Amino acid sequence: MEEIAEHPHYLRARKLYCDSFLALFDRNPFLIRLLTDSSRYLVFTLSVILNANHDAERRETWFSVGRLKEQMAAFGMTSPRHVDHLIERMQAVGFVDVSNAPRDRRVKLLRLTDRMLAHDREWMATDYIILDTLCPQHRYAGVRNRDPAVHAAIRRQSLALLPEGARLLSAQTDLLLFFSRPGGLMVLEALFEGALSSPEGRECPFAFGDVAERFGLSRSHVRGMMRDAEAAGFVRLHGRGGRAVEILPRLWRSDAIGHGVGARLRDIAFLRASAELVAQSDVPGEPAENGVDAAGVIGDRADASARQ
Repeated sequence: MEEIAEHPHYLRARKLYCDSFLALFDRNPFLIRLLTDSSRYLVFTLSVILNANHDAERRETWFSVGRLKEQMAAFGMTSPRHVDHLIERMQAVGFVDVSNAPRDRRVKLLRLTDRMLAHDREWMATDYIILDTLCPQHRYAGVRNRDPAVHAAIRRQSLALLPEGARLLSAQTDLLLFFSRPGGLMVLEALFEGALSSPEGRECPFAFGDVAERFGLSRSHVRGMMRDAEAAGFVRLHGRGGRAVEILPRLWRSDAIGHGVGARLRDIAFLRASAELVAQSDVPGEPAENGVDAAGVIGDRADASARQ
């Protein structure tokens, strides 16, 4: 975690991540509404992981409404009705199909559509930008190129990392000020976009009204979020209406640690997924049946082993 945060090119990688993240959502009301807060983001992420691990012959792996609620509860999201609402929303926009289990019609099974999986490949490519930029020798090309086989393998391997992810996420209390609020993820990235684009990386333009319009939020909501961030010692506001904002050292560090935590878990998932794809190849280094060059996915075996 510290290795990523203290890398001499971290801020350049952080800017690339920020640009890619905002490109996914910028002035896209559909995606902003779908993933506007941490609970919706969590439902989306857990869904793709559970979907990738679903095996019709093994009931314990079924991607069901009940199993999704169990995983949400592990992250502190304990309202079953809220999860039901989010599933209905995803179904309405064509991201998930719901059906009864053929051998137990009391169980509601979920299946993600190609539309949602394609969006998740874009999301994953963004999530890996910092690793790909700072550690190109680890060969994340399969993620960068949105390879479906690499994407599915990473999501399968992410299941075992969920308990560690929940533990580490709960420790990132500073960022919850943004993550727990509608549009908070977008507002945080817009804030870093301005700071990372300014000559000194400090005070930057940040008009509350402009940010609110950009993400379909109310001006008072953005203003309240930023005033709370100032009270918590994360930012300093300059001028009325948030004409300029300065990110203070506490938020710079908390954000860097958060990205370091994410990078650590993603690298572990990538390594395990790479090993899975290599094992599926009939001959190491030869193309697998799914068309993935396993040796190209995993990179150098010795380097990979050393990173685990």
